[in-house]
Amino acid sequence: MGSGFILEEISECVMSCPSGFSRESGSRCIRCTSSPANNYCMGACKEKHIRSIGDFQSLRYCSRVHTLNIYNIATVENRGNNFNEAFTAFDSLEQIDHEFTIHNAKVFSSLSMFSRLHHIGITTNATITIEENEFLTELWPLSQPPPIIQGSLNIVRNARLCLKQIVDFVNYTMTHEKG
Repeated sequence: MGSGFILEEISECVMSCPSGFSRESGSRCIRCTSSPANNYCMGACKEKHIRSIGDFQSLRYCSRVHTLNIYNIATVENRGNNFNEAFTAFDSLEQIDHEFTIHNAKVFSSLSMFSRLHHIGITTNATITIEENEFLTELWPLSQPPPIIQGSLNIVRNARLCLKQIVDFVNYTMTHEKG
């Protein structure tokens, strides 16, 4: 029997509590409640450049990331990854500080997997770019409020994304933007 801690959400034994979790009751790691006062549960991550479905796991415990760029991901990769399992890596992401780019990612038909993402951009220099995503048909579903955007927004060449989706998102952003 080894020593370590039980990661509450997945009942997995880990040697130490990962970023975004705190030790409680001696041997359990529980997710902390994210706030600016506790530096977003210490779940602040640096730049992430995602180029494969397997790379999604690098975001697994990030509640806040400086830059997130997702590039050139094919629908099918040789490793046989389970999409739903891979998308759970986005479950803890609440804020992207400076740059968010999704470019030519054929795995997204919606951005609904970013269900906890509340804010993109902490300055007016921040940028969100969603471009050349062949299968993207919706940004965020109506049942899920999109994140607040601060900075510039570029949505271009997404062949299946209807203009109404973009206009609704821009209108939402304009009425909720902080700046």
